[in-house]
Amino acid sequence: MLGNFDLHLHSRYSFDGLMSPQYIVRLAKKRGLSGIAITDHNTIAGGAEAFASNNDKDILVIVGTEIYTEIGDILGLFLSREIKSRRSEDVVDEIHSQGGWVVLPHPYHHHKEIPVELLRKIDAVEIFNGRTGADYSQKAIHDISIPYNLGIVGNSDAHLPWEIGRVYNSIEIESFNTISVFDSLINKRCKPVTAKPGRSASAVYISKFIKRLRRFI
Repeated sequence: MLGNFDLHLHSRYSFDGLMSPQYIVRLAKKRGLSGIAITDHNTIAGGAEAFASNNDKDILVIVGTEIYTEIGDILGLFLSREIKSRRSEDVVDEIHSQGGWVVLPHPYHHHKEIPVELLRKIDAVEIFNGRTGADYSQKAIHDISIPYNLGIVGNSDAHLPWEIGRVYNSIEIESFNTISVFDSLINKRCKPVTAKPGRSASAVYISKFIKRLRRFI
């Protein structure tokens, strides 16, 4: 069976997000998604809350986080504990030690030069991101995915409601559970899809405003 999954979303647990984890789950289902990963900045709190409160058998919730490191952001999915390190190689090791899956998000946006040693340890690269605007998919495939044998994903990076599902992944799964999703991602049975090309400029500006406002609260 095929399922549609958006694997990079932010809730109110991110400094630039407003949505509750439960609201994200409900809206994702309305958008026709089979599952989501909530990946708040430097915490699994949003994903853990969504997972614990989800009683809907028609949508899967994956616990994740987006960790800021010295080389830029790193996504960790299928987590059960907080990631303590902020050093890139240690972050990757921590994610893997939990049986998690590592993604390099928006590789040409807010990233410094990525060491070869790190690329060899990562599981996938995000070739589409709903917030970057530019289409760098072919560059990411030829420069990162193919040379390092990485999987490819595409995600909305949604911080606000209208961004959810703008980019998602069509994943071939054997059973409707997170174990099957994990297995399919490892075996590269994943096709990134851009439902709405281009970014929502208003969403990006609103997130920046939220971030600045929270500094004074």
